[in-house]
Amino acid sequence: MKLGDIKVEAIKLMFTNYAFDMGIDDLQLMISDENYGSYIVNMNGAIARALDRIENACVLPAKRYLLSEEDFEKSKYFKRFDLNKIEDFFAIDRITAEYENGCYDGNVEYELQGDTLLLHNSAADFTILYFPKIKTVSEKTSDNDEIWIPENIARLIPYFIKSELYQEEEPVLAADARNLFEASLDDLKIKAQNKQNYVQEVLRM
Repeated sequence: MKLGDIKVEAIKLMFTNYAFDMGIDDLQLMISDENYGSYIVNMNGAIARALDRIENACVLPAKRYLLSEEDFEKSKYFKRFDLNKIEDFFAIDRITAEYENGCYDGNVEYELQGDTLLLHNSAADFTILYFPKIKTVSEKTSDNDEIWIPENIARLIPYFIKSELYQEEEPVLAADARNLFEASLDDLKIKAQNKQNYVQEVLRM
């Protein structure tokens, strides 16, 4: 899904009675149209704020970072890891550990000191499951650029755009669109959390 597709879908949501079936190539021409122009020029800002909201909701698929012993600063009781070493890190989902005795812990206890992760100094292979940052958009972003989040989440952004750009003209429709956007994020979050929060297995040969 391209950035321009999101804008086109937002226009279709806002102007449901218009018969013109537009595409990405029509966006630049429509900026001078009194019906669409003021909305189109404000869409990049609205999309950037929608991406911020999606990032904060932690609904993107979690990514993995396997920690090596070289990653840690060690003390007698703890291992410390600077989370800034993960370029696209936003927030921890959970941490897993595979121990030398064959045990697996799917939700390891940890502490945070600012951007520093603290783990108990035990012999294990630790993996951070984390929610990534989202690249934002600017005026330099092309309408033909592929959006960098899953399509099922990108398809929600037109509702956020409508909720922002219709606030003054159609406050009821704007509120309905925002409520739908937020409810959809909540649904995605519930699905992401629909997993066991603690798993301990003993694997033996």
